[in-house]
Amino acid sequence: METRLLNTNDFENYKKLRLTALATDPSVFGSTFDEEKQYNDERFKTRLIVSSNQFIVGSFIGTDLVAMAKFNRFTNIKERHKGEITSVYCLTNYRGQGIARTTLLHLIKQADQIKHLKQLRLTVSSDNVAAKKLYVALGFQKYGIETDSLFDGKYYFDEDLMSLNLKTSDHLN
Repeated sequence: METRLLNTNDFENYKKLRLTALATDPSVFGSTFDEEKQYNDERFKTRLIVSSNQFIVGSFIGTDLVAMAKFNRFTNIKERHKGEITSVYCLTNYRGQGIARTTLLHLIKQADQIKHLKQLRLTVSSDNVAAKKLYVALGFQKYGIETDSLFDGKYYFDEDLMSLNLKTSDHLN
């Protein structure tokens, strides 16, 4: 298995995995398959531009992208010390093998290298027991619940709010 930052050369693999994620687990994403299947390739490529404000980590088995997690840094002055993890997904047949954990650990280590970044946040579907167990094992702590956070047209879904304080020593400078 190879885990690394994705770049614009990975957009076809990324697009395929992203659309699969939206199709197979629609209740855990804010976007929908129908929305994103309409996006042009440039929109997917733009997500893959690596900077200190955004990046996506992916894990590959051979040439197949099987897991991913996205980082976005808050950019306004009072919140630049925070970033968020979104779009965490692992293909169903690769779950339970530690691939999502490896992907997230790579993302956390990469984020911890960003100057002045102190905290990572994420939201997770309140009924996603496996994901919450993984996040707690990685050191995330629940700090709240957003009720009715997502609505698919028929059902509302609550999300747990979680955070991880990074050990970056210069976060106040």
